[in-house]
Amino acid sequence: MPGQSLDARLARAMVPDYFSVQMHLLHACNLTCAHCYDIDHPSLAMPSTDDVKRRIDQIFLLGKRLGVVPDVHLSGGEPTLRRDLVAIVSHILQTHGGDALLFTNGTRLSRALAQELWNVGLRFVQVSLEGPEAQNDAIRGDGSFAKAIRTLDMLAELGFRLTVSITVTARNFPVLFPFVAELDARKLHFHVREVFAVGGGSDLQAITRTQRRELAEWAIGWQGESTISIEDPVHCSVSPAYAHTQAGCVAGRNHFCVDVDGSIFPAGRWVTASVTSTPSKRCGLARR
Repeated sequence: MPGQSLDARLARAMVPDYFSVQMHLLHACNLTCAHCYDIDHPSLAMPSTDDVKRRIDQIFLLGKRLGVVPDVHLSGGEPTLRRDLVAIVSHILQTHGGDALLFTNGTRLSRALAQELWNVGLRFVQVSLEGPEAQNDAIRGDGSFAKAIRTLDMLAELGFRLTVSITVTARNFPVLFPFVAELDARKLHFHVREVFAVGGGSDLQAITRTQRRELAEWAIGWQGESTISIEDPVHCSVSPAYAHTQAGCVAGRNHFCVDVDGSIFPAGRWVTASVTSTPSKRCGLARR
């Protein structure tokens, strides 16, 4: 604006109209997924309910200063292992009037807990799958696919808006497209990202450059009942029109991560560490 200093104008331009925070509520998990970025992380003590609420308070205080209502993504470990999950969600939605997204592996979310979460206002849940049953269970453990599918169907019956998160590797890439088509009638949102070479993911083979472009072309050209988003800048060369609507990596720009011990990172601890030590790696947001 005329009359403002350059610093004031830059500060105004850098205020986001949206920001999200990924909160790791614990390290414990009931699965040992092959690609888990946290698999080698020394276990940190689970924060108390009061500690989590204080962190949430600080997040919304920051939002108030920026004039933005934060979106809090609850992650882990496996958040449903916490007995106070409903109280945490309620603190976000009812105390602060914010919004929340629950990340879960979908293997232990009961209907009773889902109903309690719905009653306090939760509407968005993300469940992780890696492909058809054989491929998924080879990565996430025997029986995990059937449990996750039952959870998706149960959550849909209750009215939740659902995302399926898929980590793409050389192992599941050949079955990815038909897998999404098979689940399309459920009207899901598929969030697709490549494996990150951190933790267990460092032992899994990434897709090739040709496959990466094929993935972007498929996602951009997708026409179905469900929606698909990808986290890879190759879409910029595949479709400039599509790229025009994408803002690039949000880490440290309008997203940050709060770890179990309260440490703050622009993305997940191990994602951040890997990008710092190996700048050539592409950056994706931390996920469970």
